[in-house]
Amino acid sequence: MSDKINLNKCGKRQCLLYDFLLGLSAAESCRRICAAFDQDAVTNERTARWWFDRFRSRNYSLEDKPRPSRSTEIVDKELRRVVESNPRKQSAN
Repeated sequence: MSDKINLNKCGKRQCLLYDFLLGLSAAESCRRICAAFDQDAVTNERTARWWFDRFRSRNYSLEDKPRPSRSTEIVDKELRRVVESNPRKQSAN
């Protein structure tokens, strides 16, 4: 097939999980996905190994882990405090 299909993040992970369940190595899976779709289908073999390690630990979720971030409520409270403490201060200062 001459036309290559670009996979989204979830599609890549589904392919990796499928190959993992078939018993392929991360390197084999990476090569197969890149051959079937495109050279950048999996960022690199290291990414495939990371997912295979996750699958080996029996974590088959294909979702990203939640990342810690500052609550917008905290940012809003801080902004309000700054504005109320000096309402004449300009944001460019």
